Amino acid sequence: MAEGKNKIARSLLDLQPTAILDFYQIYPDIVNKPTLSINIHAGSVFGEKLFWQNVKYDPVPVECEGFEIIANGRLPRPKIRIANKDFLVTKLLQDYNDLKNGQIIRKRTFVKYIDDVNFDGGNPFGDADSTAEISEEKFVIGQKTQENKILVELELTSPLDLENFELNHRRILGKYCYWQYRGNGCRYQGAPIERENGDPFKDPTGGYVVPDLTDFNSSNPTFLWDETKSYNISDIAFLENPNIKIQVSPNRESEPMKTWYVCVSGNSGQRPENNPTYWQKDGCNKKLSACKKRFLDGAHEGYVSADLDIEKDYIQFSGLGITGDGEVASGCFRSDDPSLTGFFTGDFTIAMYLDPEGGEGTVARYLDTKAGNLSGGFALSNKGEDLGIYYNYDASTQFDELGLSQNRLGRTLIFLQHDKSDKTLYVKSAIDKGSVVTNYEENIIEAGGSNFVWDVNSFIIGANVVSSTNNPTVRAKYYNIAIWNSLLDDNKLGKLLTFEKDSSASRFIRYEDAGSGLTGNSLIAWYENTGTDGSNDLFEDSHTGGFHLTGFGNYSLDTEDYKVKVLQPSYSGVQYYWLPFGGFPGTDGFSYQQ
Repeated sequence: MAEGKNKIARSLLDLQPTAILDFYQIYPDIVNKPTLSINIHAGSVFGEKLFWQNVKYDPVPVECEGFEIIANGRLPRPKIRIANKDFLVTKLLQDYNDLKNGQIIRKRTFVKYIDDVNFDGGNPFGDADSTAEISEEKFVIGQKTQENKILVELELTSPLDLENFELNHRRILGKYCYWQYRGNGCRYQGAPIERENGDPFKDPTGGYVVPDLTDFNSSNPTFLWDETKSYNISDIAFLENPNIKIQVSPNRESEPMKTWYVCVSGNSGQRPENNPTYWQKDGCNKKLSACKKRFLDGAHEGYVSADLDIEKDYIQFSGLGITGDGEVASGCFRSDDPSLTGFFTGDFTIAMYLDPEGGEGTVARYLDTKAGNLSGGFALSNKGEDLGIYYNYDASTQFDELGLSQNRLGRTLIFLQHDKSDKTLYVKSAIDKGSVVTNYEENIIEAGGSNFVWDVNSFIIGANVVSSTNNPTVRAKYYNIAIWNSLLDDNKLGKLLTFEKDSSASRFIRYEDAGSGLTGNSLIAWYENTGTDGSNDLFEDSHTGGFHLTGFGNYSLDTEDYKVKVLQPSYSGVQYYWLPFGGFPGTDGFSYQQ
């Protein structure tokens, strides 16, 4: 390296030095993808790809200013303008949140020192030398100052530019840890324990995955993820972030921070980060209880079966209609947002997890899609004890029974699906533990063309009480509802209910556990929690938060507690030697404890 610097010094004083080349390494997200870089050179000297230090750089027009070192001590804030050909930079901005975690490295050297592979027969301008580098400068991407179809301009700042930064300023939150998990200040080096939400690792079917900790050692390089290796369920692997160094003990050199993953589906070549189908990330929920799992007088060694207390919100409808005095006693949760109801003219799937209790009278609504009357739309309702669909066909109201008594339902999952191609409405359900999703009737509605009136203007659970025509409400508890603008197949529908091992309790899968197959592009809304906007009670949309349902009439909100079997970490008698709390970032605030 010293010889390379000497060569550069002599070349700068040459009477006829060769041209200087600028190389740029753009790291769009050094936090989550620290090894991903887009490497370019300006292309002003050579219009083809170039290799420097065995790294390939593609030609992209670049213009820059402000890299000068100023004598008054002010740190430079250079600007770099990159050609936006084929919207390459725009795509990076969209994928990586305007490069808020981005970094750019600028390297400079003379043409005569670039790699021999760039020329047939070696470098004709001199002797290739990868150590002969004029400079290597690192800059943080401060902000995007201009973007159009021609170019994107970025303002860069030095990592040392800490204007108005207060070293002794940090936020303290009661009951929560503010350190970066496994980073400086935390420095946990033990085995993977759980996900960021505190749940155990699970495979795509909802089954528990216990990490295989055979021969576990956090410093063992064999656990580094390898794209050529085949991984099985329970295998563990880590990725390194070379931009963050961790001093794990006073007697060891700093090491790159590791992020650990647990394989939940066998694979080969599937990179762990942002790939939950195959890998789940080891994380921390930032509560002190999580610290206890990792920093007790014992280290994590395995898992044991335990009961987990679950608290589930639900809506209780009383099942009462209009009283003799005209008082409205029915209830509903409703939205008239056309952005929501507009989906019901095309393909859709509605899933409702509820517990019908019966005893509300001869007719009661489960779900309605038409405010005021049944001049259009459809309604899921009972008629006596029979569950069925009301709809309007050929200017008259029809009721099709499903061949199922609501009094035999118990807690159940009901699906309504509409096939736009033939205007057919299907109803499916899954009732008891372990049952599969089945069709009760192949074609519930066989109406097509202009005879079938389809005029949806609301989405209502319970009875419609926001109109002059009030219907009785069903007597039931509503736990979950989800809506998709597609026809979900039985395989996906069957994954909505989870049946805990060694437990009779079933539940609608939580939004955070559902996976991309259920929460992907076709999902419109996912209702699982109740809340308030300050004036009204809400059935809250956990997906986008844009389609909350507002409560009206007679109902109550409550929670239900039940236990499910989960796997909890167990510990052995190995003690870590550091204290994880106090001090400034990167320190313990105490002396190391041996």
